[in-house]
Amino acid sequence: MLKPCMLAIAFSILTFCPVNARADTVSLSGSVTVSGFFGTFDLSFSGTNSDGRTFGASGHGSTTAGIFFPRPIDVVGGTSINLGGSAFLIRSDFAFGSVSIDGTSYVPHEVDIIVSSTLATVPVTDAETVVLTAPCTVQGGVSGEVTPFTVVGIGFNGNCTARLTLFKSGTESSGNGRYTFQSISYSFSSPVPEPMTITLFSSGLVGIIIGLRRKRAKMQSQ
Repeated sequence: MLKPCMLAIAFSILTFCPVNARADTVSLSGSVTVSGFFGTFDLSFSGTNSDGRTFGASGHGSTTAGIFFPRPIDVVGGTSINLGGSAFLIRSDFAFGSVSIDGTSYVPHEVDIIVSSTLATVPVTDAETVVLTAPCTVQGGVSGEVTPFTVVGIGFNGNCTARLTLFKSGTESSGNGRYTFQSISYSFSSPVPEPMTITLFSSGLVGIIIGLRRKRAKMQSQ
């Protein structure tokens, strides 16, 4: 008999891994924004895969345990920041929200977002606000509750643009500013297909999601 943890892993694979390359995402649009240190998030995105299946998620909420995007504190000019990160959002994180799959709306079960990006460098300036941008890629999955014990889900991938906004939180002796996190947003766009990569892409996603779940569970138990 399968143990609960093994069932959870099996469910993740079935939910988020396309069985073949035909299920790759062909269109994706929308955005995710995280503001403040308490992890307030707003998201709204949708897309279609090559099998004609549609998906989307929208909502608002907050979590300190499920968001792992960069939130720098008191950094100076010349500091390099990786604008990638991840969010692992569950039903209780949403103040309100919904997941849509194949035209049907559901109560959110999970919304998982994993962003890979490049480094961006804080400029040497005394401006009140600094905005850093970088190209990025996104992969993830959305799932909704049909019943408390029945879940439907679909995975996605695409391109994105990361935008990190910092506010001036202090001044160095030189007169240049020190900067702290205000918000970060990711604007999604459709992916550029790369044959033979989607299976590996999705397999890696499963491992990352399982790792995020363990990290979140550990944080909540402390």
